[in-house]
Amino acid sequence: MRTGWDEDHILAVENALAAEKAGASALAMHGRTRKQMYTGHADWEILKQVANELTIPFMGNGDIKTPQDAKK
Repeated sequence: MRTGWDEDHILAVENALAAEKAGASALAMHGRTRKQMYTGHADWEILKQVANELTIPFMGNGDIKTPQDAKK
């Protein structure tokens, strides 16, 4: 799943909570919008917001190029 459609339609938290409510046992989210595809930078702040709202395991991804990035 991505953070949203574009910068005007960030639905990360809402979509993640909907998936959890529907029975998802874990969730992964890419830190960019659909419009961004693989350009720009992943938004780790929105991924942090999603992680703070969910009770299921959550994996955020995007811009992880080193072991230190992954640890962070």
